[in-house]
Amino acid sequence: MKNVKRNTRKTYSDDERIRSFMQRYRNELLVCLFLILVTLAVFLQIRNHDFITYDDPAYVTRNHEVQAGWTWKSVVWAFTDKVQGHWHPVTLLSHMTDCQLFGLHPAGHHLSSLIFHIIDTLLLFLALRLMTGALMRSAFVAALFALHPLHVETVAWVADRKDLLAALFWLLGIIAYAYYCTRSGLVKYALVLSVFALGLMSKATVVTLPVIFLLLDYWPLNRLRGTSENKEDREEKHHPVLFPQGEKSIAGLVLEKLPLFIVAAAFTLITTWVMQTAVTREFTAPRIMASANNISQALVFYVTYIAKMFWPVHLALPYPHPGHVPGWQAGGAGLVLLVISLVFFWKGRRYPYLPVGWLWYLITLAPVIGIAKFGPHELADRYTYIPLIGLFIIISWAVPDLVKKLPHKNVFIGVAGGVILAVLMACSWVQTGYWKDNISLFRHTISVTANNFQAENDLGVTLRHRGELDEAIEHLRRAVRINPDMVRSQYNLGLALAQKGDLFDAALHLSKAVEIMPNNIKAHHNLGTTLARMGNLDGAIAQFRKALEIDPDYAEAHNQLGAALGAQGKLDEAIAQFKEALRIRPDYKKAEANLRHALALKRRSQTP
Repeated sequence: MKNVKRNTRKTYSDDERIRSFMQRYRNELLVCLFLILVTLAVFLQIRNHDFITYDDPAYVTRNHEVQAGWTWKSVVWAFTDKVQGHWHPVTLLSHMTDCQLFGLHPAGHHLSSLIFHIIDTLLLFLALRLMTGALMRSAFVAALFALHPLHVETVAWVADRKDLLAALFWLLGIIAYAYYCTRSGLVKYALVLSVFALGLMSKATVVTLPVIFLLLDYWPLNRLRGTSENKEDREEKHHPVLFPQGEKSIAGLVLEKLPLFIVAAAFTLITTWVMQTAVTREFTAPRIMASANNISQALVFYVTYIAKMFWPVHLALPYPHPGHVPGWQAGGAGLVLLVISLVFFWKGRRYPYLPVGWLWYLITLAPVIGIAKFGPHELADRYTYIPLIGLFIIISWAVPDLVKKLPHKNVFIGVAGGVILAVLMACSWVQTGYWKDNISLFRHTISVTANNFQAENDLGVTLRHRGELDEAIEHLRRAVRINPDMVRSQYNLGLALAQKGDLFDAALHLSKAVEIMPNNIKAHHNLGTTLARMGNLDGAIAQFRKALEIDPDYAEAHNQLGAALGAQGKLDEAIAQFKEALRIRPDYKKAEANLRHALALKRRSQTP
């Protein structure tokens, strides 16, 4: 009986603790439940979406290493290779996990992305709540983050898992750093450093996190010597959970971050080297040096993202290349940024969230703003996933301060906030629907942008795979007209024309693709195939040999070269090519059939 009573008392004690926890954090739990429900309401539709052809093949659907799941070989590959010119092993491990669990069923991959987005949203709320003590302001920042249409691309696009993971470790890093600030210690600092490294291995743009730590030292952590007055005001008003101990000088705070800056510098060097040695699609090494036009574009993009935050219309993937930026646009954008900066820094002493949020936006967007070119992309909604947090903080803190003297201010703020979130939910719901499949996405992109040769090309490729050749050729011709030097469009148009049977025109565009990019092995191979169909065996053989000069282990070229040689009666040479194709690919059925046929012909010719 004594044992029974003891067990009963323990169970009762556990129930009490649970009730106490629920009562103490009731508001926080309600906010988390609200954030989860509204995020699911907008994005759960992606469970019925398909993969898209824009980078999803590189990361998942045609990546055999990723599809292998968690094997020793694939894990080593994730840490030693790169995809699309990027080194981010944690991102690849995430995709491998999805393939291990769901295979190539897109629903599982999409739901994983949605779960990560929900976790990011909750972590953002938790981080701000811990550091500032402001419940509703922190909740509104998290709600804006969860529901803004500019974040649809990151959630609905499987290939953008890297931004979701980068934000995950970014926010975990902030929480870990905030706890480190309460009582510094080697173990806590090591945790911050480890989370930072994981973020860098998800996406290199996390490199700016140590600078954000410095901003947080100023506000809301108030670790910068001389900000005690702001700290007292904040504690009295919002009752933060964490109270960092010990103020430091600027030099002391910077020195404290030195190991983080060293790690950031090392990852920056690795990323730059990887991208400079990468060749992706028709794009060669990135242009690392800034130019005057790059700087002009960056100024315009900073303002463009702000405009899209307030008026999120005509969102697209991909956006067309902006080309040369007129001087008046760059000058106007620069003036806008300068005025905002002056005002925010002028008011920063009284409202420290203004310079902190503004610098958060400017600094975190800097690696992808386009001053240094790391590929073909210029403007992209996904680049705002972390940077917009800074602007959301400004909005969520500044609006209540601006209207604090209004009668019934809480009613006004509540109604206005509810309307804003409802509008964002509706916009994001519609925008998410465009990501259902390739046709829907690229048709929408073409409808809201002009001269978008990449979207025209990708829509044309999708239509060609569906057998809708006339419409596919129409879009591919538009892509070629907009940008005649884009090798992908010339190549894909050539394939579509060959599939339709217009061999002469197909050969012209495949020849153009070879001219633009002489080391494009597939263009040589398909040009050779087209010439062979036209009866030009000598031209076909020359193209197959050129493809094999580029890649001697290209089995398809060996097989096609053997077929062309066999058609010329050169059976011994043909047999040698078929055997080489089978050496490279022992399961190559077509080469095996061609070899049997060539050997039969040779025996027949030797029979008296």
